Amino acid sequence: MNKSNCGWRRRFKFIFKSMLVAGILFGILIGIEIVYFYQILSDDTPLKKADMIVVFVGSAGRIEAGHQLAIAGYAPYLVISPAIRAKVKTYSEKFGVSSTFKYIIEDKARSTFENALYTKKIILEHNFNSVILVTSSCHLPRSYILLKLLLAGDKIKILIITDLGGDFY
Repeated sequence: MNKSNCGWRRRFKFIFKSMLVAGILFGILIGIEIVYFYQILSDDTPLKKADMIVVFVGSAGRIEAGHQLAIAGYAPYLVISPAIRAKVKTYSEKFGVSSTFKYIIEDKARSTFENALYTKKIILEHNFNSVILVTSSCHLPRSYILLKLLLAGDKIKILIITDLGGDFY
């Protein structure tokens, strides 16, 4: 009886220590992520022009911000992922048409991963070197990391906009 009691205690200690180590590692990982995205979000560097602006659809504010940037001349191309031609026409009518940019149609994406995947294809197909990613701050970690991972090794500069209510200048 005493020996089986000892085996149970050893297993319990091992499981407890393993869970404690896993919890500590998870906490460290979350802490690193918080610091990393805090630095990205608090960057006060003025936005520079890029080859393309991409909006991962999610809210009307993102789409409007992408149009404002394109109309202001921050990039000659605007991708709204996903958007069919009819939807792009609706956005043009709503937010204004300008000769400062052209649309690139991306109508296949059904998730954030696919937004990033099809955006990568467009970037490489057009030999773009920089992109402005328009998103909300709560969507930033997922969209930025996916785009960054899919573009790893391609030396594409990703600029981000999360302040959808303010000026971009």
